[in-house]
Amino acid sequence: MMYMSVTKKIVIILGSFLVIGGLIIAGLLYFNSASYKVSQLENEWNINLPNGIKLEYDSKKVHIDGSIHYYVFTTTSELTETMFTIGDDISKDDFETSFISAMEGLGISSGKINIPSEFYPDLNENYKFILLNSVGGGGNRHKYFYLVYLPETKRIFICNQVSQ
Repeated sequence: MMYMSVTKKIVIILGSFLVIGGLIIAGLLYFNSASYKVSQLENEWNINLPNGIKLEYDSKKVHIDGSIHYYVFTTTSELTETMFTIGDDISKDDFETSFISAMEGLGISSGKINIPSEFYPDLNENYKFILLNSVGGGGNRHKYFYLVYLPETKRIFICNQVSQ
């Protein structure tokens, strides 16, 4: 019977830890990646965002009665026109009022923007929008999904709000 040297045992143990550590890091990177966040949004809201989407900015604010998650994506693809036929039938002015109100929950008020200005959509530009909402948790939790799409720059701004 051959016995493994202490050095070989240490190398095998360290190698095992490195492989396991690498898998854990890969998993954490996936869950923080744009594809995971896009997949979550698509599943939660039953929408289809384009492939090849890249996350530029991500901000989340959690408070006692809910949370607001804000994303900015870029894409190389256009959003399909059919995407803008879903959601609430709301005027652009009413959408802007509601969107700005949701953004104030992220700390945008009194003209102060906590989100860097390059990650805030210019609502004076030509844009398309979607507003979705749902009620869950026994009717106590209201969820809102705001999407602003700037076709010229192919940027997508999403505000996902949950409140009581």
